[in-house]
Amino acid sequence: MIIGTTTNLVVSCSSDFDVSLVDSVIFYLQTDVKTIEKVYKDGSDVSFDNELKLFLVPLYQQDTMDLSKGEPCLCKFMAQTNYADKSVGKSRVITFKLETSLGNTIIVDNKPSDNQRTVLDMNL
Repeated sequence: MIIGTTTNLVVSCSSDFDVSLVDSVIFYLQTDVKTIEKVYKDGSDVSFDNELKLFLVPLYQQDTMDLSKGEPCLCKFMAQTNYADKSVGKSRVITFKLETSLGNTIIVDNKPSDNQRTVLDMNL
């Protein structure tokens, strides 16, 4: 992933995953510089496709820039699922590289489009 881009992180779930049993899912992105949390629950910008059984976790330009401070780095990604019955599930940690670009112009109200997707092998 290149610093300053927008994308949707695609997180697949098992075929028997039942989102109605979930209070929230917290997605963590962490580098040596910063940790960012993206939360799935009512009213959040993280979405869930029940037919395809996957979460779309949007990353904005500022997210990738904040995680890296403009320098190439490794980013860790994981999810914590908080169920209505108060049980908690955790995914495995995935690591990917954030790479530099020659420049970054922040676009006002930037957001990933539906076809901007980075698929991560993380079966919740």
